[in-house]
Parts: sequence; C-alpha cells; structure tokens
Amino acid sequence: MDKLDQAYLTDLVRRSSQGGSNAFAELFTATQARVCRYLGSLPLTGDLPGALRAVMGRALQSLSSLTDADLFLPWVCRIAFRLFGPSRSETVETPAGTTTIERLLHLPLAESQVLLMRFAQGFSQSETGDILNLSPGLVRRCERMGKKHLLRDTADEVPPGGAASAGQTRRRAEAQLPDALTAAMVLEQVLEDCGREQNTVPTEALASYTLYRKERFSLQRGVLAAALAMFFLLPLLFVLPKYDISAEPLGARGLPVYTIRVRPSLPIGSVTAEIRGRALPVYEASARVFSVEPTRNGPLTVTVQLINRQSVIRSVTVSDVDSEGPVLEGSLVESGTVLLYVSDAGIGVDYADVYAVNASGERILPISTDADAGTILFDYPKENWDVYIPDYIGNLLHLSITLT
Repeated sequence: MDKLDQAYLTDLVRRSSQGGSNAFAELFTATQARVCRYLGSLPLTGDLPGALRAVMGRALQSLSSLTDADLFLPWVCRIAFRLFGPSRSETVETPAGTTTIERLLHLPLAESQVLLMRFAQGFSQSETGDILNLSPGLVRRCERMGKKHLLRDTADEVPPGGAASAGQTRRRAEAQLPDALTAAMVLEQVLEDCGREQNTVPTEALASYTLYRKERFSLQRGVLAAALAMFFLLPLLFVLPKYDISAEPLGARGLPVYTIRVRPSLPIGSVTAEIRGRALPVYEASARVFSVEPTRNGPLTVTVQLINRQSVIRSVTVSDVDSEGPVLEGSLVESGTVLLYVSDAGIGVDYADVYAVNASGERILPISTDADAGTILFDYPKENWDVYIPDYIGNLLHLSITLT
C-alpha cells in the first residue's frame, strides 16, 4: 500500500469533524483499503461492505471524541476490533507475559492497537505499520512502551496456561476489497446514516487524488527544494502563471465543467476556485490540466499560484447551471388517488427521490411514477401533506396538499 501523508490525513480528520462531507469522502477513500484489510482479520458476522459501513459510520458519528487526529487509523481499527473482535476475556502471549485482551485495551491507543495486532491477531511488524500508517521504528517503539506499561503493574498478571495463540485468534483469510462502485455506495450510506450532506466531488475523482499519498508529498518537498535552489535566479521570482479557462460539455451529473489549462512555466503551487464566496473542489485531470464543476450560476473565480508565490486571478461568468426546480403542470383526483403532472426544462425530474411527508413527519412514497408521461401517483391523503419533487441537481418543487 502507498504510504499516506499523515499531515494531510490529519487535516482531513479535522475538517471532517467540523462537518465537511467532501473532506470525509476523501478521508474514506484514502483509508478504506486499510480498514478492509484489517476487517479481513476479524471474525465478521456479515459481508465486508456491511462491516465497513458499520465501522466508518461509527467513526464519523464519534469523530469529535478523537483527541489525537494523528491516530485516526489506529482509532478506526480499534472501533472495528470492538465491533467484530474476539472476547475481551481471551488471553494472549505478549513480550510481557500472558495477559488478557481486556488489559491490552486499557493501554494508550497506539501501543494497545500495535500489541493487539502483533500478538493477538498475528500481524507482522511490517503489516501492522502498513495498515496503521506507522513507520517500522514507531511500531517497535509502541511495542517497547506497551511492554513497559504491562510490566509496570504485575498484580493483574494472568497465570500461564490457556492463552489463545495468534494463529487461533486471527482469521487468516484475506478480505476481497470492495470495487469502486461498492465503495462509493458504502460512502453514500455512511453519510446518510450520520445525517451528513452527500459529497459533491465524484468518487472517481477522489480515487485519482494523490495529495494524501506520501510519494506525492515527497515529490512536493523535492520541488520545493529545487525552488529554493533557484531562489538566487532573481528573474524567476517574478514569473506569472499563464492559463486558459474553457467551458466543456455538461458532465455526468448535469453540471457544467470548466477546464483550466496552465501553460508551462514554473511548477504549480495551487489551483483554487470559488463562486459567490463558496470554495469549489478542483481536481487534477492530467498534467497541468484541472477541472471544476460549478454548482450555481455567477462569477467563477479561479486563482492559479506558481511555486514562486506569484498568482493570477481570472473570472468567467457561469450561466448554464440549472437553477430552476420542477414545475407542476396540473393535477387530477380520482378513484382515491392524486395524479400530479410535472415537468422540468433543465436537467430533469429525479422521480426516484420524490416523496411526501404527513403531519406526523412520516415519509410517504408515491404509488408509481412515469418519467415519459411526467406523472406521479399518490394515494389520496387523509390529512395535509407536503410533497417534495427534486431534479437531479437538487432544485426542489415543494407542494402542499391541504384537505378542505
């Protein structure tokens, strides 16, 4: 597995705890392979995607309780162990002697998780460091510190005999990682379970991100060192970025796509975009080519900054985002049903997400929908209803059915 950039990962954890769905989506994408690999060592009672959903959902719900954002992966693995791991009363052989899993769980988080994986689950030092994104030296240090903590209190030491071996405790079968579509569905379910907004950056774009990978971080440090070496070449300090912004055909989500092509000069420091004061995700499509999908109309402001900190700001006017919701064309009441005729001149009605809410807050789905005819059929209500009819970009038609 690629080594993760811990500083970038820690920043994602902090932004996720503040409610950032895009930040959590990127955090999920960066770590889900490691979490799945660890889940494969536990005696799961269901399928792997279901276990991943349970673990990441629990993590997102209690993210604010994580006191050290640097320990996100050990913390998530601990959640998985508590949900699907063996009994805490089982014993295990450690460098400090025979002890119980319960006692290991009371050690400091990093030391505890390393000892669990090494001696209760049979992971090697390299496997443990790979899954927890810890260096080999740090894994060895956690083992030493954990041993000291266990030896410090010998009163609760478990008598020898009956200890579960690593081979018995760990299920050795390697987990089959979820494919990209399954992982995207699990992410959507986790955000929905936790009452969070869905991420606006497509998962295929998140999978192509390299910022959280250690090798990208190393490359950036190398480029920075090269920039410092060029510091004495004074003219280069005042080179401005040159780039073009062009509109592309509508993307898969029905949003306009704007492509930013930066012409070769110095290495790029950053590319950012915002519209009406709201930052938009910018992802790298290829070398020196970036894409952004505005979600509203207005002036799209793009800032390109080179590694010499010289930047240029340009704006284009976005006017082709569908900002109008569906329209009610008519209605018909007959045979104990209400038939609604709707249309949408923009991206189209999202019939799959049509629903009504009664006075008790109960969610009611239509009997049927017909996209070709533009109709939605509900049972005739026995009380006042609010009906919500969205389009594919989130514009909403809100109807009130009032009984007289």
